[in-house]
Amino acid sequence: IQVGSWDFAAEDGWLGTINEDVLQLQEELSGEGAFELALSRIDQTGVNGSGKLGTLSFIVIEDLMVLGGQPNENQGTVGTQELSLEIAAMTAINPEGIEFDLITKGYTIDLVNSTFDQPTWSSNIKVVPNPAMDQVELQMDGILLNRVELFDARGQMVRQVNSTTELRVADLPVGNYQLRLITNRGIAFKPLIILR
Repeated sequence: IQVGSWDFAAEDGWLGTINEDVLQLQEELSGEGAFELALSRIDQTGVNGSGKLGTLSFIVIEDLMVLGGQPNENQGTVGTQELSLEIAAMTAINPEGIEFDLITKGYTIDLVNSTFDQPTWSSNIKVVPNPAMDQVELQMDGILLNRVELFDARGQMVRQVNSTTELRVADLPVGNYQLRLITNRGIAFKPLIILR
């Protein structure tokens, strides 16, 4: 993780309003590659609720995305291992000062990179239409396609198809996606936006 890139943007919601009745404290532990965050109600009263508290963002250094891969002319920078983010040691403290675990074991999220050192040949691949509504066509310009993997914004694979240049997306929610194209020349990534 790039030092200084961690940020948590809290949202007003069921917990309260930031800087009115909720205090946000955060600290980056750059030597440990970790980020600590605390949200506390200023009046120390308990509230019940559920839902999103905010958005955690950070920048992954490109070399970390390689994870053992080597750059080369045909494949760009390609690695063979997954990159994961572990969320652990999440606790809460009630108004009486009693601490309890919100997450008792680590929770791992597989990440899909949003930027990638693209191989030079990948500029010949086109995704049309983009934005898409129902279906997209991959124009491969003579490159043989072995497999297509489609990832949502959370990094979850939502579709995988073999050896086809047409991908149906009508059943997928509106949003930003990432196509991972496994070809005879290597791996390439292409963004895809789904609209209605």
